[in-house]
Amino acid sequence: MIYLLAFFLIAGEVRGQISQNIEIWRERIARVNPTVTPVIDKFYFRSIYFREPGGVLFELATDGSGFAVDEDVATLGERLSLPPFLESQRVA
Repeated sequence: MIYLLAFFLIAGEVRGQISQNIEIWRERIARVNPTVTPVIDKFYFRSIYFREPGGVLFELATDGSGFAVDEDVATLGERLSLPPFLESQRVA
């Protein structure tokens, strides 16, 4: 069973266009599908979610600031980094 399909939105070479694009996609989807969420800022990227009639959850996401926003690219992935809003939930 498919539970989630995720897609990244890339629009041109200007990052500002990408952020605007997710708002446009949200408006378009909302016209035909009331399950679409508001744009959710996840620190590393922005997303919207919606379910299709068969129940599959879709995620559209920007490529946002990316995972290197709070880590050096050379050491990316060597430790678990959490976005600031989740850091307080880290278990030592």
